Amino acid sequence: MQKGVEFLGYRIFYHHKLLRKRNKRYFMRKFEKKLELCREGLISKKLFLEQLQGWFGYAQWADTYTFRNEIIKRVKEKFSEK
Repeated sequence: MQKGVEFLGYRIFYHHKLLRKRNKRYFMRKFEKKLELCREGLISKKLFLEQLQGWFGYAQWADTYTFRNEIIKRVKEKFSEK
């Protein structure tokens, strides 16, 4: 079981779970677009953060601690630039 089993957007191994790469790429494209919309004022900061929290709820079930912290760091950097 070196490649794991794909199920519900995760790659499941015997001792851990990872997000599928395809889901990470899709999230990053969507994240960048929504972050830019938020910075331009087209969507509210509250809505943006709610959507981000929803995705974090999904991602927390896999081994994504470092990935989620990188996202949080990028959000803080973007909002502190104003």
